[in-house]
Amino acid sequence: MTVGINSWVTLSQADSYFSTRLGASFWSQLTDPEKETLLVTAFNWLLFDASFSLSPSTDNENVRVAQMEAAYFLNTYYLEYEQRAANIAGGVTSVSASKWSESYGTLQKPEMVICALQKAGAYLGAGTLISLED
Repeated sequence: MTVGINSWVTLSQADSYFSTRLGASFWSQLTDPEKETLLVTAFNWLLFDASFSLSPSTDNENVRVAQMEAAYFLNTYYLEYEQRAANIAGGVTSVSASKWSESYGTLQKPEMVICALQKAGAYLGAGTLISLED
């Protein structure tokens, strides 16, 4: 994992962040390679989302927070998120069982991630299509 290539945050920064984040006790139980996998996955998950204007070399504390919050989300809710994405892609608009029901719309990144990227000036809006040039 290299800052500016496939991460905005160092492993040390993430360790420090998660040591004081409520609900993140899982982090200390992961190996360094597992932590790096989550952080790099979160990096790619954000970098390649057209709703955000980011580059690998972005140097902004709010972007680092967004990456760490995305890693938290992926660790905690990845399977559920992917199942919803698959249902939506397959044309499912709602699911119900007994007294429980859920309607599907579009999937967005977690609110904490969006807020951090708004503060960084990197949020373009949900569903935005952009042209990237280097």
